[in-house]
Amino acid sequence: LDVVIGPDNTGGAFFVRWTTVIRGGGDPNNPNVRRKTQNIIFKNTPQSGVFRGAGSGDLLRGEPYIWARITDQTMTVYIMKIGESGGYNMQSYARTLSAFGMDLVFKRIRDGEPVRQASAKLTKR
Repeated sequence: LDVVIGPDNTGGAFFVRWTTVIRGGGDPNNPNVRRKTQNIIFKNTPQSGVFRGAGSGDLLRGEPYIWARITDQTMTVYIMKIGESGGYNMQSYARTLSAFGMDLVFKRIRDGEPVRQASAKLTKR
């Protein structure tokens, strides 16, 4: 996992860019490995501590809606999508500053049911 958070120079408040290494499929002793990078610019909203992801779309057209919330030392990024059948998927990435870097808790739910959860500790470079 790799996370970069910084000020945005294009009129947004800040950006979050993260890369996840995904291992799955193939030989269990030598799984297929792929990297997924996401870069989201967040803009201020009238709500204190709540930011809208630039490029958030129309949920009912299958476009993701993205927002972030900052509470104390934790920034949580939410990504929500509605599928063709009307069900929803939501991912949340709670990143909390710690003495050594950042603690991450990832959750994915589908129609209110937990699908996956993972946690990690990231060290500051």
